[in-house]
Parts: sequence; C-alpha cells; structure tokens
Amino acid sequence: MSPTLSVRTQSVRALLVSAALAAAPLAAFAGPLTPPAGAPGSTMKTLDQVEARTPLTFENAPGDATTFFKITAGGSYYLTGNLFVTGDMSGILVNAPDVTIDLNGFTIVRASGSTTKALVRAGGAGFTNVTVKNGTIKNAGGHGIDLYANSRVENVTVVAPGQHGIFLGARSVVSNAIVDDPGTDGVNSGADSLVSDTVVYSPGQHGISVSTNSVVRACQVQSASQNGFNVASGTLVQDSTASNCVAFGIAGQANTGTLRVLSNTVTNCGSGGIRVYHSSQIVGNTVSVSGLAVPGITVFGDGSRIEKNVVHGGPDAVRIDASGDDNLVIGNLAQNPTSGNGFANVNAANNQIGPIVTAGGTISSTSPFANFSH
Repeated sequence: MSPTLSVRTQSVRALLVSAALAAAPLAAFAGPLTPPAGAPGSTMKTLDQVEARTPLTFENAPGDATTFFKITAGGSYYLTGNLFVTGDMSGILVNAPDVTIDLNGFTIVRASGSTTKALVRAGGAGFTNVTVKNGTIKNAGGHGIDLYANSRVENVTVVAPGQHGIFLGARSVVSNAIVDDPGTDGVNSGADSLVSDTVVYSPGQHGISVSTNSVVRACQVQSASQNGFNVASGTLVQDSTASNCVAFGIAGQANTGTLRVLSNTVTNCGSGGIRVYHSSQIVGNTVSVSGLAVPGITVFGDGSRIEKNVVHGGPDAVRIDASGDDNLVIGNLAQNPTSGNGFANVNAANNQIGPIVTAGGTISSTSPFANFSH
C-alpha cells in the first residue's frame, strides 16, 4: 500500500469517528419514537372560543306574540343585522339576569304598528345586571331601553321613543349615549347611578333625571320641556351644559338637599339657571339669563355655599328665598343685572354675604370674599 493512500485512509476514518462522536449527544436528547396513547387532539380553537357569544336568531332566542327575540339565559348576545319590529311587540325581551347585548352597530326600529312596549326591555325586577351597547334604538312606542338595577347602557343612540329614552333602576351606568326627541325624560335612572358623556335633545320632560346619591358628569341637554337636569339629594352635577330649557337648567327636586353643582354652564332657561335646596354647593358655574326676568341662581332653605359663579343678565345673580338662613355667598360675579346689583335678594340679615363691589376700575374691597357687580 502506498504511503499516500494510507494517510488518506486514516484521515477518512478520523472524520467518521469525529462525526459519530458529535452525533452521539444529539441521539441522547432525541424524543421517544413511540407516540402517546389515545387519539391525537386538535390544536385549533373552536368557534365558541373564537366568538364566545351567541348570535340573536330565532333558534337561539325564539320570541313569541309579544317580542321578537326572548333571552332566557344569562350570557353574551349580539345582533347580526338590523331588526325591524312591527305590531304590538318589543324587539328584545330579557328574562334572565347577567346578560350583555351587543347591538353590533345595527339598529332596532319600530317599523309599523302601535304599542307602549320598550324596544329593549327586561321582563322583571329580578333580571338585573343587563348591558346594552353599540347601536341604535328608533321609534319605540314606550321607553327606548327599559332595564332594572345594576344595568349599563353604552354607546347607544335612542331616537324618538314614546316615553323615556333610557329608563334604568338603581346603581346603573349610562355612558356615551345620545337621546333625541324622547316623549318624556331622555335618561331616567334610580339611586346611586352614573350618567356621563351623554347628550339629550328636545325631551318631552326632563333631559336627565336621577335619584339620590347619583353622579351626572360631562353631559349636555338642549331644549328640555321641563328641567335640563332634574336631580335628587346627594347628587353631583359637574362639567355639564343645559341650554334653552323651559324650566331650570339644573334643578334639585323639591325639598331635596346636599347637592353639588360644580363647573356647569346654563344658558337661556325659562325659570332660571340653577335651583337648589338646603345644604348644597353651587360653585364655579356660568349662567346666562340675558333677556329673561328670572334669577341666575335660586336657593331655598339653609346651609348652602354659593361661590365663584358668573351670572349674566336677569334681575338677580343670586336669589335666596325669604326663609333661607345660614347660606354663604362669596366671590360671585353679576354681569349686567337688570335691577339693583344682582345680590339684592340674598336676605343678608340671615345669611353671610361677601362685600358687593359695584365700582369700576380699581377694586374697592380687599376682602377675599367680595362679590362683584358690573
């Protein structure tokens, strides 16, 4: 054998040995060749996992002579198209608690017929915790949406219902809603509720009416046939607007107190801008009653704080009823009052009134509690 061939043979053998040694650890870590027992399982998600909701169809929510769709089990449901309701029927009846209805951008509309039923309604007080969202309700014979406690309405437009646009029980939430031309209130909700970022136009009664200890924030009401905001004891109304209402822009319900009316704007409301009863705060509001013979702010009872408001026009920027005691009136501005200085009816003998500065130019009072009239 030649020396060259011997060297080549040894080199090839060395390479084969090296390759075998390199492969040995890989073989040691390889998985078993025997498959596990049983049938192979699917790695794909089921349709219920991809869309974990139930479409509103006749098969899933069969109706009857009084309603188009009837929901009888809790869960999440969604519309798959516009729903046209005729005759003496509701669109959707909820006969179960813990239900979410996604209108999915579609419209439920009463196309013909006469009824006093709501288009979306819960069938009884036990059917709570219902959510309706993301769509439009039109031409309901009764309320647009009628639900009980712990309910929620989000991103919904309600047009021309015969009664309230949105009618909810206690501890409910309305957000980002529009209610146009309701027969009675735009929104009517029970105690401890929240109404936010909602617009009501031309309601047959009040724009937004809430019961005790509720919050109304960043809402707008235009052209209400009664009060723009009609609120009960313990309620906060903040950063909201009322204009061209027949009665008051913001009104505490009769003989209710402990309201907080903060940083709102009220324009051209026929009975006056703001009305409160006892133990309330009216702070930082802007009110215009120009051309109207009504007060900007009316206070009944005792113990309220009226501070840093701007009132344009009217005979009185602030009017306290003759029975009112222990109210505090400081830091307000009366612009162009039509009689007196705008604070003539604050019953100073029984209330605490900051000095009233009427002179132009340099401020004549150094009191931090001064009211101003120009």
